[in-house]
Amino acid sequence: MKPLLAPGLALLLAAQAEAAGNDYLKLVYEGGVFQGVKDLPADRLMKGERGYLLTPNAYGGEWSVVLGSAAANTLTSKVHLSFAGNVKALDTGAPTIGKLMARLSVTAARSCFSMGTERLSALKSWVEESVKTGAGSDLNTERSFGPLRLQLLTKRTVELAANGLAEVDVLLSRSGTPGAGGWTQVCGRG
Repeated sequence: MKPLLAPGLALLLAAQAEAAGNDYLKLVYEGGVFQGVKDLPADRLMKGERGYLLTPNAYGGEWSVVLGSAAANTLTSKVHLSFAGNVKALDTGAPTIGKLMARLSVTAARSCFSMGTERLSALKSWVEESVKTGAGSDLNTERSFGPLRLQLLTKRTVELAANGLAEVDVLLSRSGTPGAGGWTQVCGRG
């Protein structure tokens, strides 16, 4: 059974999470690639999740971020980053897509999961290399960085070689209770 938060603490954490979620989205814009967001349609989300399409599309595909939680509607215990494009875009742009996915992952690790700076370089390198490796074939790999777990998936569907679809997904989740112990920063639903 999950521990219940006192009502006052739950409200405080919800307010902090909402601000952190908005801060996370602002940090996504820092690199200049994305300038805004559009809400993801509800049929692409599960209960308790809030999702955004990052605009404009970049590097031959659609980018999205989903903030979700199993614990409460307002606290994020997972972040799902996604790139969906065509196979050619992933084949030719894997190094750039990997760098951008790594930047988004590092930002989420820092902003939503309170990851210390000592692990960020290793996380960044792992995401970049995994995307490059997964550009040539399907990949499902994971790694833990302390209490933070990352799973990286690449999937290619080849209907016609030139028109096949490719997807890269990075799922970040952290063990523990949001807002407790060393997990002081959480992202809200945005």
